[in-house]
Amino acid sequence: MSKQFLSLIILSCVISVSAQSLDLPHYEVVSQKRHISIDWSYWCGGSDIAYFVVERSKDTQKVDSLAQYALICLTSGELTPYSFADSMPESGLSYYRIKAYSHIYNTYYYETWQKVVFNGNENIFFEANPNPLEDEIRLIWYKPTYGNVKIILYDSYGNIVRNLVNENINAGTSVFTLKENIATLPSGLYYLQAEIGANSFHTKLIKK
Repeated sequence: MSKQFLSLIILSCVISVSAQSLDLPHYEVVSQKRHISIDWSYWCGGSDIAYFVVERSKDTQKVDSLAQYALICLTSGELTPYSFADSMPESGLSYYRIKAYSHIYNTYYYETWQKVVFNGNENIFFEANPNPLEDEIRLIWYKPTYGNVKIILYDSYGNIVRNLVNENINAGTSVFTLKENIATLPSGLYYLQAEIGANSFHTKLIKK
């Protein structure tokens, strides 16, 4: 067997392994009332991914990195849900994508751009991220009038774990980043209940 032929076989194997090493997640980009949500799920078994990056662009040329999420492995072997809310999207057409970094090949893999149009009306919304939680939680909501906001964190059995917010808040978009006692929460499944004026929201969260 010639050295040239052997080299071609080795190169072909390397390309094949590199191309099959990563199964990128399906992700969904949705224009909400006052923000854009990006949601995806991934199972880490046998993956060479180290982390995900959420990116945004107006023209797919100039790119902004919005957030980075480390790969989370659930002990149950289930798909891990990830969620990001762009609380300050640009009006009109924008593009979003998920980028994944391979620690084995020291390179990035890209999903194709997804485009979304943001109009931004005045309806109430509520969002919590990151999901899964690490050592802090960011709560984002919009309300058109002054009034009470009450947000409570429950465990999977319905027991109150934390009273996160309970106060009167001005109209508009609010962003609360809370670190106290979040990092010390045990790993597992949690639920957020948010009462914003006469509106109620429920969100499932995972603490890594």
